[in-house]
Amino acid sequence: NLLDPTKLITIRHLVACGAVGTNVGDGVKLLAKGDINQPVNIEVTRASERAIANIESKGGSVTVAWYN
Repeated sequence: NLLDPTKLITIRHLVACGAVGTNVGDGVKLLAKGDINQPVNIEVTRASERAIANIESKGGSVTVAWYN
């Protein structure tokens, strides 16, 4: 499965497409590695300041959420 950048990308989507492993008990931290070329809206457990700045500079958004 590929991610649809026009919709909210959640941890569930990241696991389903293989972008992260299935052991996400401690959550997923978004880091500023690689480049993006279009706006994305992503929901993760944690995010670095640089990752947030990169996403927002392309018109996207980062939501930090924790679910038990």
